[in-house]
Amino acid sequence: MAKTCPTCGTMNPGEANVCFNCGTALAPLSPWTESPTVPQKPFQQPSYPAPPSPYPASYPNPPQPYPQAYPPSVAPQPAPYQQPYPPPYPPPVAPPSYSYNQYQQQALVAPQPYPIYQVEPKSRVVFILLAIFLGAFGVHNFYAGYVGRGIAQLLLTFFTCGYGAILVFIWSIIEIIAVDRDTNGVPMT
Repeated sequence: MAKTCPTCGTMNPGEANVCFNCGTALAPLSPWTESPTVPQKPFQQPSYPAPPSPYPASYPNPPQPYPQAYPPSVAPQPAPYQQPYPPPYPPPVAPPSYSYNQYQQQALVAPQPYPIYQVEPKSRVVFILLAIFLGAFGVHNFYAGYVGRGIAQLLLTFFTCGYGAILVFIWSIIEIIAVDRDTNGVPMT
Protein backbone atom coordinates (compact mmCIF):
# COMPACT_ATOMS: atom_id res chain seq x y z
CA MET A 1 0.00 0.00 0.00
CA ALA A 2 1.32 3.43 -0.89
CA LYS A 3 1.89 6.24 1.55
CA THR A 4 0.88 9.81 0.71
CA CYS A 5 2.97 12.73 1.93
CA PRO A 6 0.83 15.10 4.07
CA THR A 7 2.90 18.10 2.95
CA CYS A 8 3.30 17.84 -0.80
CA GLY A 9 0.84 15.03 -1.67
CA THR A 10 3.41 12.79 -3.40
CA MET A 11 2.67 9.06 -3.47
CA ASN A 12 5.53 7.06 -1.85
CA PRO A 13 6.00 3.27 -1.60
CA GLY A 14 4.50 1.65 1.53
CA GLU A 15 7.93 0.79 3.09
CA ALA A 16 9.21 4.40 2.82
CA ASN A 17 9.59 6.38 6.04
CA VAL A 18 10.54 9.69 4.38
CA CYS A 19 8.91 11.45 1.39
CA PHE A 20 11.13 11.17 -1.67
CA ASN A 21 10.01 14.60 -2.88
CA CYS A 22 10.17 16.92 0.14
CA GLY A 23 11.84 14.83 2.87
CA THR A 24 8.93 14.95 5.34
CA ALA A 25 8.67 12.00 7.78
CA LEU A 26 5.84 9.65 6.88
CA ALA A 27 3.71 7.91 9.53
CA PRO A 28 3.74 4.10 9.54
CA LEU A 29 0.60 2.45 8.18
CA SER A 30 -1.19 -0.46 9.77
CA PRO A 31 -3.65 -2.59 7.84
CA TRP A 32 -6.49 -1.60 10.23
CA THR A 33 -6.20 2.15 9.77
CA GLU A 34 -7.05 4.18 6.75
CA SER A 35 -4.37 6.01 4.89
CA PRO A 36 -4.02 9.58 6.05
CA THR A 37 -5.79 12.01 3.81
CA VAL A 38 -3.86 14.80 2.27
CA PRO A 39 -5.61 18.14 2.17
CA GLN A 40 -6.04 19.01 -1.46
CA LYS A 41 -5.09 22.38 -2.78
CA PRO A 42 -8.00 24.37 -4.19
CA PHE A 43 -8.05 24.65 -7.98
CA GLN A 44 -6.60 27.87 -9.24
CA GLN A 45 -7.36 29.22 -12.66
CA PRO A 46 -4.11 29.76 -14.53
CA SER A 47 -3.43 33.42 -15.08
CA TYR A 48 -2.87 34.60 -18.61
CA PRO A 49 -1.43 37.92 -19.66
CA ALA A 50 -3.99 40.58 -20.55
CA PRO A 51 -4.54 41.03 -24.30
CA PRO A 52 -3.00 44.15 -25.77
CA SER A 53 -5.28 47.18 -25.86
CA PRO A 54 -6.50 48.29 -29.31
CA TYR A 55 -6.24 51.89 -28.11
CA PRO A 56 -2.96 53.81 -28.00
CA ALA A 57 -1.47 54.64 -24.63
CA SER A 58 -2.31 58.32 -25.18
CA TYR A 59 -6.05 57.53 -25.50
CA PRO A 60 -7.72 59.47 -22.64
CA ASN A 61 -10.56 57.12 -21.63
CA PRO A 62 -10.65 53.73 -23.36
CA PRO A 63 -14.18 52.27 -23.33
CA GLN A 64 -14.97 49.80 -20.59
CA PRO A 65 -15.97 46.27 -21.65
CA TYR A 66 -19.13 46.42 -19.51
CA PRO A 67 -20.99 49.49 -18.26
CA GLN A 68 -20.27 50.27 -14.63
CA ALA A 69 -23.10 51.31 -12.35
CA TYR A 70 -22.04 53.82 -9.74
CA PRO A 71 -23.98 55.01 -6.72
CA PRO A 72 -24.75 58.76 -6.88
CA SER A 73 -22.03 59.63 -4.35
CA VAL A 74 -19.31 57.85 -6.36
CA ALA A 75 -20.54 58.79 -9.87
CA PRO A 76 -17.70 60.03 -12.08
CA GLN A 77 -17.52 63.74 -12.59
CA PRO A 78 -17.17 65.13 -16.11
CA ALA A 79 -13.70 66.02 -17.26
CA PRO A 80 -13.02 69.70 -17.95
CA TYR A 81 -13.30 69.14 -21.69
CA GLN A 82 -16.69 67.41 -21.47
CA GLN A 83 -20.10 68.96 -21.18
CA PRO A 84 -21.80 68.62 -17.78
CA TYR A 85 -24.28 65.81 -17.29
CA PRO A 86 -27.91 66.82 -18.02
CA PRO A 87 -30.37 67.13 -15.15
CA PRO A 88 -32.41 64.00 -14.44
CA TYR A 89 -35.60 65.60 -15.81
CA PRO A 90 -36.42 68.79 -17.72
CA PRO A 91 -37.37 71.89 -15.78
CA PRO A 92 -41.10 72.57 -15.53
CA VAL A 93 -42.65 74.81 -18.17
CA ALA A 94 -45.34 77.29 -17.28
CA PRO A 95 -48.61 76.74 -19.18
CA PRO A 96 -49.47 79.41 -21.73
CA SER A 97 -51.89 82.07 -20.59
CA TYR A 98 -54.95 82.79 -22.69
CA SER A 99 -57.19 85.78 -22.47
CA TYR A 100 -60.56 86.42 -24.02
CA ASN A 101 -59.54 89.84 -25.32
CA GLN A 102 -56.71 88.49 -27.39
CA TYR A 103 -59.17 86.70 -29.69
CA GLN A 104 -61.55 89.64 -30.01
CA GLN A 105 -58.82 91.92 -31.30
CA GLN A 106 -57.96 89.72 -34.25
CA ALA A 107 -59.70 90.68 -37.44
CA LEU A 108 -61.43 87.88 -39.27
CA VAL A 109 -59.89 87.50 -42.69
CA ALA A 110 -61.62 85.38 -45.27
CA PRO A 111 -59.38 82.76 -46.81
CA GLN A 112 -58.24 83.60 -50.29
CA PRO A 113 -59.67 81.26 -52.91
CA TYR A 114 -57.39 79.41 -55.23
CA PRO A 115 -56.62 81.35 -58.40
CA ILE A 116 -59.04 80.55 -61.16
CA TYR A 117 -57.37 79.55 -64.37
CA GLN A 118 -59.15 80.39 -67.55
CA VAL A 119 -59.27 77.38 -69.84
CA GLU A 120 -59.29 78.19 -73.50
CA PRO A 121 -62.28 76.56 -75.16
CA LYS A 122 -61.52 73.88 -77.77
CA SER A 123 -62.42 74.48 -81.39
CA ARG A 124 -65.44 72.52 -82.64
CA VAL A 125 -64.16 72.65 -86.23
CA VAL A 126 -60.82 71.07 -85.25
CA PHE A 127 -62.70 68.38 -83.29
CA ILE A 128 -64.88 67.53 -86.34
CA LEU A 129 -61.90 67.45 -88.76
CA LEU A 130 -59.89 65.19 -86.44
CA ALA A 131 -62.91 62.88 -86.05
CA ILE A 132 -63.38 62.59 -89.85
CA PHE A 133 -59.75 62.08 -90.86
CA LEU A 134 -58.18 60.41 -87.74
CA GLY A 135 -61.31 59.14 -85.98
CA ALA A 136 -60.22 55.49 -86.35
CA PHE A 137 -57.28 56.25 -84.01
CA GLY A 138 -59.33 58.30 -81.49
CA VAL A 139 -57.26 61.47 -81.98
CA HIS A 140 -60.35 63.71 -81.67
CA ASN A 141 -61.02 62.32 -78.17
CA PHE A 142 -57.45 63.03 -77.08
CA TYR A 143 -57.93 66.61 -78.36
CA ALA A 144 -61.12 67.06 -76.31
CA GLY A 145 -59.52 65.52 -73.20
CA TYR A 146 -61.36 62.19 -73.25
CA VAL A 147 -58.22 60.07 -72.91
CA GLY A 148 -60.00 56.84 -71.93
CA ARG A 149 -62.22 56.92 -75.03
CA GLY A 150 -59.22 57.71 -77.23
CA ILE A 151 -57.21 54.75 -75.88
CA ALA A 152 -60.22 52.44 -76.35
CA GLN A 153 -60.65 53.50 -80.00
CA LEU A 154 -56.91 53.20 -80.67
CA LEU A 155 -56.68 49.69 -79.18
CA LEU A 156 -59.84 48.53 -80.98
CA THR A 157 -58.32 49.59 -84.29
CA PHE A 158 -54.93 47.94 -83.64
CA PHE A 159 -56.12 44.67 -82.07
CA THR A 160 -58.53 43.97 -84.93
CA CYS A 161 -55.79 44.66 -87.52
CA GLY A 162 -57.81 47.52 -89.01
CA TYR A 163 -61.13 45.64 -89.32
CA GLY A 164 -62.46 47.42 -86.23
CA ALA A 165 -61.70 50.79 -87.81
CA ILE A 166 -65.12 50.70 -89.47
CA LEU A 167 -66.81 50.43 -86.06
CA VAL A 168 -64.56 53.13 -84.61
CA PHE A 169 -65.34 55.45 -87.57
CA ILE A 170 -69.09 55.02 -86.93
CA TRP A 171 -68.42 55.68 -83.24
CA SER A 172 -66.56 58.91 -84.12
CA ILE A 173 -69.43 60.12 -86.36
CA ILE A 174 -71.79 59.64 -83.38
CA GLU A 175 -69.37 61.63 -81.20
CA ILE A 176 -69.31 64.49 -83.76
CA ILE A 177 -73.07 64.80 -83.26
CA ALA A 178 -73.23 64.16 -79.48
CA VAL A 179 -70.12 65.82 -77.99
CA ASP A 180 -70.22 69.59 -77.64
CA ARG A 181 -68.10 70.06 -74.45
CA ASP A 182 -64.57 69.05 -73.45
CA THR A 183 -63.68 67.17 -70.23
CA ASN A 184 -63.58 70.41 -68.20
CA GLY A 185 -67.19 71.12 -69.18
CA VAL A 186 -66.23 74.11 -71.30
CA PRO A 187 -68.40 74.36 -74.46
CA MET A 188 -66.52 74.01 -77.74
CA THR A 189 -66.66 77.13 -79.92
